[in-house]
Amino acid sequence: MRYLDLLRVLSLPIFGAACYAATFGTAIPVRGTVSDLALDESRGRLYLANFSAGWIDIMNTGNLSFGSPLILPEPPGAIALVPE
Repeated sequence: MRYLDLLRVLSLPIFGAACYAATFGTAIPVRGTVSDLALDESRGRLYLANFSAGWIDIMNTGNLSFGSPLILPEPPGAIALVPE
């Protein structure tokens, strides 16, 4: 019985540390359902396909602000960037 108690006490730090996920960045709230995103590092823009709103949100990565969205005739399911 003592062996099991010792095993439980020693395993707490190991399993407790595994419960926490690594986090990075800043969470920015977006209205709607984002189905896809594309990062354009050269222009400093993040494009978010907002499926429920029917447009593509454009976020400035420098100051984390949203510009005017690209309104589409149908809801966007995905985004692809083509290099110029």
